[in-house]
Amino acid sequence: MLSGCRVGDLWVGICMCHKSPIPMTGKILTGNPKNKSGNISQATINSLVLGSCGHMGRIITGSSKTKVGNIGKAIVTSQTVGCLIGIIVAGNPTHKIG
Repeated sequence: MLSGCRVGDLWVGICMCHKSPIPMTGKILTGNPKNKSGNISQATINSLVLGSCGHMGRIITGSSKTKVGNIGKAIVTSQTVGCLIGIIVAGNPTHKIG
């Protein structure tokens, strides 16, 4: 079982929107304010990720079984696309999604 992800949880990967791709970290920027995990909005597929360089990506994978408003919840290992290519590496350790 993997941890569910929330606004502010950590993302790692590369940013493709520079002259040469560079390693990057960032955080989940958006989530569903009606559904909370640890009193923080839960992230879903289509939530945005903000890199430390200021560029953004979108979460494209998540749970197919556990949903928020009919959209799959983001989980640790969810992948991102856009300027930021990478995965979510941290979530709420007390909120497991199977």
